[in-house]
Amino acid sequence: MNEAMCRVPLSAVITVEDGKAEIVSAEYEEMPADLIARFLIERFGPAVIFEQKTKKTAPMLQHRNGQAETD
Repeated sequence: MNEAMCRVPLSAVITVEDGKAEIVSAEYEEMPADLIARFLIERFGPAVIFEQKTKKTAPMLQHRNGQAETD
């Protein structure tokens, strides 16, 4: 069985115009999804990753438009 892979930017040039960020150029690498998940859990802790949204964790949870969820 193949590992789930994610295409992750290692470095990027980003411009911001009118509050909207756009990647101009980037260098990408394929990485195993489980490696990324383990990094996030180790870095931020299981409570932050797995608990329900609260005011404490809301800044880490983002909508696609970049606005933080608060409910």
